[in-house]
Amino acid sequence: MAATKECPSCGAQNDVIFTNCMFCKTSLPTVDENAITNDELVMKASEWVGKSSEPMLVMQGPNANEWTGKGIVKMMQAEIIGNAEKYLNLLAVRATSNPTLSVTYQGLRDKLDKNSKSGKKKKMYPLFIAIGIFIVVGIIISLGISSENDSKNNYQDKIDKIEVQIDEALKEKNYDYALVLIERLVWDHELNYSENQKKAEAYDKKRKELKETVLTLKKESKNGNN
Repeated sequence: MAATKECPSCGAQNDVIFTNCMFCKTSLPTVDENAITNDELVMKASEWVGKSSEPMLVMQGPNANEWTGKGIVKMMQAEIIGNAEKYLNLLAVRATSNPTLSVTYQGLRDKLDKNSKSGKKKKMYPLFIAIGIFIVVGIIISLGISSENDSKNNYQDKIDKIEVQIDEALKEKNYDYALVLIERLVWDHELNYSENQKKAEAYDKKRKELKETVLTLKKESKNGNN
């Protein structure tokens, strides 16, 4: 099947993962994601990962009007990355039992992470040169501390989101996907050695415990179905 959905209202072609038309917001037909072939899944994941380097995409529907702006949608980088993530999540589940897909998934994951980091750097405002050497030094020190704290907080947010995804996967009894997410629960952010070491050890322990729990749940679920 083609990895698209046709909007019953405006006729626009939408990605199969979309629940509402991106142009007229009409609810789209439900599609079994398992019916998407591996080739189509890789193709769509590659497409959105490739687009993730762009700060914005301008999408035009079948009835687009450049004068009024009707049928024209501007998709920002955060949403583009979100779409890429959805396809990579589907790909990750299948990759658990397919070595070839696993290599493809990792390559796309690395590229998306790189594009995401690059996008954040482009959004930073340039530093203004202040008058006087003491003022300049003060600004640099202040921005350096702020940047380090923001970086740490952003990294913590990323780890927290992974833990939320793990909880959601467990609620849905999607143990294979939970195991994939657990492997990403790694703290390797560059902090001072003592703090970094403590964080790394804590997440190593949590990752090990979660993995054992999920494997137990998966085994119990399998035995219950037999």
